[in-house]
Amino acid sequence: MQWEGDYGNDIHHNKGGSNVNTDGKITLYGDVWKAYNYSYPTTVDTHITFHFELIKKAEGHAICIEDDLEADTYGGSQKRCIALGGTQFGIWGNEHVKKIGTSLNEGDNYSGFIRIGDFFPDIGTTVAYIAFVQDNDASPLEGVSTFWNIKLSENPPVSSIFQIHNQHSFTNYILNKHHIISRIHLGGTFLVHQ
Repeated sequence: MQWEGDYGNDIHHNKGGSNVNTDGKITLYGDVWKAYNYSYPTTVDTHITFHFELIKKAEGHAICIEDDLEADTYGGSQKRCIALGGTQFGIWGNEHVKKIGTSLNEGDNYSGFIRIGDFFPDIGTTVAYIAFVQDNDASPLEGVSTFWNIKLSENPPVSSIFQIHNQHSFTNYILNKHHIISRIHLGGTFLVHQ
């Protein structure tokens, strides 16, 4: 991916910064919204795969899939972002963002495979950008998170396993061909709503 510029037209998100290392990991520092070029035609079965680590919590952490650079993130008419965590995670409405379930905490790692085809009701819309949001208006120099292994693709494999883990425990998730997610933790199986 190649950096395109700031995501959204709100100038106050320029107090933070980002770095892309040689392995392709994108690290966000402070209050920052950055967009990278990524061209991909969508279908109803388009999914995003990515890894995320929350190092220092900000107000909001999200990954967004866009056809333009106009942020429509937390109060607009189009759902384009997947909310991952932050101190304001609980107040983001489901009508504006897709949530992963519960908010991640500092030290948590997340690996996911999430359907985003429903973000674009006009089938065939081409994704032009993947944007990374670390919103922190109250403390614009605080917050650190990292994204890597970002990919758009069609249909999940018959069975995919991904993990959420932190310094205390880990949880395996299984996504089957029917897009049903099961959480396996301490030998029990629980349905997770996605």
